[in-house]
Amino acid sequence: MNPIRIATLGVLLVLGSSIASAEQLTLTTTSDTNLRQDQPNTTFASNTEVLVGQLSGTQALRGLLTFDLSAVPENAVIESVQLVMRQNIADTNGTAATVTLNVHLVTEAFVLSQASWNNRQTGTAWSTSGGTFDSSVLTSTTAQTKPATLGDITWGTSVGFVSAVQGAYDQSGSISFLLKSATEGSAREIVRLASSENAGGFDPQLIINYASIPEPSTLALLLGGAGLIVSVGVRRRR
Repeated sequence: MNPIRIATLGVLLVLGSSIASAEQLTLTTTSDTNLRQDQPNTTFASNTEVLVGQLSGTQALRGLLTFDLSAVPENAVIESVQLVMRQNIADTNGTAATVTLNVHLVTEAFVLSQASWNNRQTGTAWSTSGGTFDSSVLTSTTAQTKPATLGDITWGTSVGFVSAVQGAYDQSGSISFLLKSATEGSAREIVRLASSENAGGFDPQLIINYASIPEPSTLALLLGGAGLIVSVGVRRRR
């Protein structure tokens, strides 16, 4: 094979692993809580469960989760995102049902330890009761209120989910999600999920796959080295 082509392919192989290396990072919530329509002024930040669904009579139950993204390295490009929570108990008092659980991006700042259905912090109401969030569904999954086997519930990656996390990483360094039932009907349907306060160690997790891109100065050195290698190959060919 042409020695110049061999040298060029070698450079591309080296740079391919140096310029963008694939990594995975698992984050746990910095805080989580419930918003309960039946107790609109009560905070639940110390609860061991995040309840999602509704009580009888269209009394919605929603979850709030916040993740700190500062552990993601600089210049990262987010490639995929998953949310994982542990369903650690069945709702024995409700009906057996399959609930669609949607994840939305929270669009208004709040103090999680003070957040309730009516207020985003003490004395300051949400613009919309029940949490102010973008109506777009970032990711969705289904869960049973009375599953035969308890375990992890996973919300898969999507273009919108990746975009939301990348945007938060680029701008603010943290991101908050609102979990809600897609229907929020009138019959009791509750999915009970472990919160970060749960003693079982089943903290909600955000699993991020990303590519690490070098700083411009590092990239320039890599490209300069690539040019030198190709140049040497050309000279030897001559």
